[in-house]
Amino acid sequence: YQTGKYEAAAGRYAQVASMGGNSPKIQQRLGDCYRNLGNTAKARTAYNRAINMYQTQIKQGSEVARNQAGLETCESALKVLGG
Repeated sequence: YQTGKYEAAAGRYAQVASMGGNSPKIQQRLGDCYRNLGNTAKARTAYNRAINMYQTQIKQGSEVARNQAGLETCESALKVLGG
């Protein structure tokens, strides 16, 4: 992701998520990859998944400040995408 190889990164993030390593940060990064690739539908889906996961973690009291920051970042990304 950091080197700009978004298609490869998206594949790896999706693989990690499917192998049980799914987290809001993985979904957020997946959304970032799709956004950078111009695939707004998949980006929206990933950001919405991340938002739901962040909200769950916040309700559970887990690292609230960090999760709130991630939540707000995803919400902002959705606004930029128009969704």
